[in-house]
Amino acid sequence: MTRYNLSAAYRAIEKECNRRRGRFDHIREQIRKLSIRREEIDWDIVRHQKAFDFVKEVALQTQQEIEVRVSDIATLGMTTVLKDPYDIVLEFVERKNKTEGNIWCVMANSEKIKPLDATGGGVGNVAALSLRIASLSLQQQQGCMPLLILDEPFHFLTRNYQPYASALLKEMSDMTGMQIIIVTQYDEIEQYADRTFQIEKQGQHSVIVE
Repeated sequence: MTRYNLSAAYRAIEKECNRRRGRFDHIREQIRKLSIRREEIDWDIVRHQKAFDFVKEVALQTQQEIEVRVSDIATLGMTTVLKDPYDIVLEFVERKNKTEGNIWCVMANSEKIKPLDATGGGVGNVAALSLRIASLSLQQQQGCMPLLILDEPFHFLTRNYQPYASALLKEMSDMTGMQIIIVTQYDEIEQYADRTFQIEKQGQHSVIVE
């Protein structure tokens, strides 16, 4: 091999080495940047996990407070009105990564049944109203008095229980600060009302008489 050929081969090898060195430096720089990015992502994961754990803890505490408040108010309704009352229990459960609430009527023997399956004396009416008031009380804003308008809320309630239902509405109104307006044809429901109005038809018009 001539000197010329050796020089050309050397230059070619040198050029290839430089090319590969440049490629190596580029890859090394990319690895350095990716390592920094990985550290940032790892730190983000840690922060997000801490935030998730904090939110989960707050949510759990809130759920527990809601469970107690709703259960207490709803159970008050049942014990005030019914002779053989049920306890109303709200339970939060997780299903498919979602939190859902189950509402149970708990009998004296600790058997759990759904409120709509409870029978006798208008249990469904009392449970539904008690839960509605409990739910609205959770949405109450400071300085804002909530208002609940009911049209014959105890239509299916046994007649001799209706005075107790009236007492229940009065007690819940005082407890929650909620103003309750009721439309009813039953005198028993009026017993604990602060004010009553009667609608009378006079000719072609209806007149409100206090």
